[in-house]
Amino acid sequence: MEIPVQFSSSRAAGLRLLVLLSLGALLASCAGIPRPYAMVGLDSPRPPINRGRVTLELVDEYGMQMAGYMVDFGWEEPTFYKTRASTDRNGRVTFSGVPEVAQVAIWHEGGYWEQTLIVPQSGRADLRVMLDTRGGYQARLAQERERLLPPSARTTAK
Repeated sequence: MEIPVQFSSSRAAGLRLLVLLSLGALLASCAGIPRPYAMVGLDSPRPPINRGRVTLELVDEYGMQMAGYMVDFGWEEPTFYKTRASTDRNGRVTFSGVPEVAQVAIWHEGGYWEQTLIVPQSGRADLRVMLDTRGGYQARLAQERERLLPPSARTTAK
């Protein structure tokens, strides 16, 4: 049996050597990565428990409570974390377990609002946020009211 030219023994040996070197480099690069099952010493300090609690109340420029808006809340202590919650029918949303420095962000009809907060670790912070929606929240309420009307009572033709 004759070996074809493209599969000569010297070329196959070179290919095997290249594969082994690549595999060795890959394993060497993974050697410094800590394993999730590694034992943690009992004498290592525990991370502090965040006890901050923030309640936000969203209102528009007319003082109307803004229900159903998504509020993003994030922080970077000890690692990056971001969560999102919706305001209730009273325009309120509460986040617990928040570290001392956190960032809140809200998209609304008038644009985007973002703020960094200093959160007390005891007690509770209640914040009232007035957003300039440029009348967008009122228009949204009118559309929702129109949608909920029976078809015979609607003023717009569809």
